[in-house]
Amino acid sequence: MKFWDSSAVVPLLFDERETSVVRRLVAADPDVAVWALTSVEAWSAVARRRRDHGLPSPQLREARGRLSKMSAAWTEVPDGAEVRRTAMRLLDQHALRAADALQLAAAVVAASGDPTNWSS
Repeated sequence: MKFWDSSAVVPLLFDERETSVVRRLVAADPDVAVWALTSVEAWSAVARRRRDHGLPSPQLREARGRLSKMSAAWTEVPDGAEVRRTAMRLLDQHALRAADALQLAAAVVAASGDPTNWSS
């Protein structure tokens, strides 16, 4: 199982420079874990693309469908107390932004925890 953040998810929603690499990675191992709010971060990228570049409605619907399909298949690390505590510790130790600390904390929790306890 791999832990993915939104930077790995977004190239699966649109054709980008990294898309072929990310597709190969997910094809090789489709068992993906993400933080509970990764879908929100990914949708933020979609909404920003729509606002900034006039993303056409068909592409918007396709991206929404892809994100929905992916989120139904991945394992989510919930936005729980352990993730928050770990993120705060990481912020004390490293120059991170809040969202980056939360993603990293979720990865730490995923790496050290039991995935059967992750469901929200």
